Order: sequence, then structure tokens, then C-alpha cells
Amino acid sequence: MKNFFFVLLFMLFVAGCAKTETNYKQDITGNWVLYKYVLRNADQTILFESHFPGYAIAFSGTGQFIETDTTGYANGGTYHFSSNYQKISLDDTMHVFIDTVLVDSIFERQYSIFNLTSVSLQLRNDSSELYLEKKP
Repeated sequence: MKNFFFVLLFMLFVAGCAKTETNYKQDITGNWVLYKYVLRNADQTILFESHFPGYAIAFSGTGQFIETDTTGYANGGTYHFSSNYQKISLDDTMHVFIDTVLVDSIFERQYSIFNLTSVSLQLRNDSSELYLEKKP
């Protein structure tokens, strides 16, 4: 009986700690700035910042995002979680030429989320890792 009680208590604890989509959206909503960039296991923050100075990304609670930097670059689209909230996909429209005709093309980037709190976001794909902190 004692073991049953501890197992039940443990299951309730785990269930209470499970994050929901609402929790993830609440945590990710806001403005994030890059403080570290790792490419192929080497810190390449300086290189990234030379290409995208002042890089920031803002996520809304309604599934929208916009990336900006201090050069005037801006790119936006939608995001969604997948794989039981272990991955995030950023979907945006790129304008590309096909046989001299400008067409819209949907571009999806997928990242594994290896840390998401209300103040810290760390994303990883096949070759890079982005470390972001939330702006107040």
C-alpha cells in the first residue's frame, strides 16, 4: 500500500510538471536577442553578428514571428511546435525567381528546443545552435 501511494504521488507530480502548448507559447512570447551562436561545435558568435548585427526575433502568442537586425533586415512568418513540443518550425515566405518570374516560396526551418524558459531559449539544428535571452 505504501508503494502504491508513492507511485501515485510521483505520477501526480510528473503530470503537474508537464508543459502544455499554452505554457510553451507563454514562455516563447516576447522579444529575444542572440547572445551566442555555435556552428559545427565551434563558437561563431562574432561571425554571426558580423552578418546579422543586433539579431533579434520576436514571437507572438498567436503563432507569428519576426526576425530583425540593425541593418534594416526583417523577415516574418509563422511558427508551430511539433514532436511533443520538442521542436519548433519557422515558416516564412521567400520571393524567388523561377524562369524570370518572381514567385512566393514557403521556406521552413526546424529547430530542436533544448531549453525554453521565460528568459532563455536555446535552439539547435543539424549544424548550429542559437542561444537567445529575452529582452525585458
